[in-house]
Amino acid sequence: IPKGAPTDTIAWLVDFTGMNFSDVAVVTRLAQPGIELFNIRQSMLLGFMIGLNPPGFASWCWNNVIARFLHPSVRLKIGFRRGKDIEDALRQRFDEESVQWLLEEMRLNQLNPLPPAQTHANFWKDPASSQVHDPRGTPAYLKFLSTLEDG
Repeated sequence: IPKGAPTDTIAWLVDFTGMNFSDVAVVTRLAQPGIELFNIRQSMLLGFMIGLNPPGFASWCWNNVIARFLHPSVRLKIGFRRGKDIEDALRQRFDEESVQWLLEEMRLNQLNPLPPAQTHANFWKDPASSQVHDPRGTPAYLKFLSTLEDG
């Protein structure tokens, strides 16, 4: 949960690393649910969205396709960051544990993307060792989720 944000505010981080022009259709399809949720139904839920390492074509897609469908108040909550600016943007919005987890998650995703056969049920299983990076989230986030399951 972002620093200072209400617990019902969503931070949406999209890592574009490795995407290229052939992925335009995928990016557009991924944007549709976000447009539906944050623009039409529940705009107050979006705290912010950051596109990380967007390829050059992403700005064209943003300016000429996606942004045109968004309400101005939603558009103001969306930004893009590359390189060193990513870490600065994360530090402005998240606690240190979350920043370190996000940076490690991005690094590992570059080395070994999630296999397509990964199922939702398998993803949410505890990792085999507590010494490895947990892709489900930080310990604090997982503890927060467990309180929702218990209640």
